[in-house]
Amino acid sequence: MTKNTLGYNALVNIETVPFHSPDIKKLQALKAIHSSYPLFAYHNVLKNFLIGKPVLIVAATGTKHSISISNLTKSPWIIYQMDLAGMNVDSLKMEVLTEKNGKITSAIFSDNDKHIVLMMGSNNLPSLKQCAYKKPKL
Repeated sequence: MTKNTLGYNALVNIETVPFHSPDIKKLQALKAIHSSYPLFAYHNVLKNFLIGKPVLIVAATGTKHSISISNLTKSPWIIYQMDLAGMNVDSLKMEVLTEKNGKITSAIFSDNDKHIVLMMGSNNLPSLKQCAYKKPKL
C-alpha cells in the first residue's frame, strides 16, 4: 500500500502514558495522571498534539458481553483515551469487524477521522481474514 492510497505518508505510535508496561493497572494509571504533574503535563501535551490529527486507538475489552457502544463507555480507561484523542462519544458510529457464536468480538467506533478498535481479550487488530468488514475497492 502506498502513501497515496491512504493519503498519509507516516504513522506515529503514541503511548497513552509515557512508558509502556503490559502489566499496567489502568485505574492506578488514571489516578497517577491526576496526581502527578509530569504525567498531567504529558496528558496536556499529547491532547494538544492530537488536535486535528487522525487517530486510531486499539483497545481490549472483556469477553463476557458482546461489544457495543454501551460496553465501550463503561471503561474509564477507554473514555480517558477517547478524551485524549478528542473523540465525541455522542458522535460515534460503530462498524462490526468480527463475530463469533452470535457475539460481536471486535468493532471499530468512528468519530470523523478518529477511531477506536475494540477487541475482546486483546489489544490487537483483527486480521483481514477475520473481518466481516468489507474492504473498499481502491
